[in-house]
Amino acid sequence: MMGTKTEPFSAVHESGDCLESVHGYFFVDQVCDDLLVAVRLKFDDEIVVLTAEEDDTIGVFGPSWRRDSEDVELRGLSGTPPWTSAIGKPLLWSWTMTNQLGYFDGVQIQFGTNVENAGVQVQLLVVASEIKVRII
Repeated sequence: MMGTKTEPFSAVHESGDCLESVHGYFFVDQVCDDLLVAVRLKFDDEIVVLTAEEDDTIGVFGPSWRRDSEDVELRGLSGTPPWTSAIGKPLLWSWTMTNQLGYFDGVQIQFGTNVENAGVQVQLLVVASEIKVRII
């Protein structure tokens, strides 16, 4: 059973909703590359938002999460890898990731219809105040 840290994923699992869209919130900086600080996953009837927290942990929130800041830019990611392979598929599995110091700093999610048709696995890990997205 999933803990309260990942409760929004529980609702998606229970509903069987498919991923509709993905948006990224980027911290825009003139000096360094733009940093991905939050990812919004929109399912049929559910929304999960993953955030890079100040202590380099990952936050998992439902649809009530808001980020209103002039230094953050919202961009569509649905048409970019790895999300193109996940759009239209239900969330099959989700895992939490805890580092050797005990910090909850990532999630791994898998999209597909069943174990035989597992689809794509995506890992979202907070490193140095930014979310790194990896295909597994």
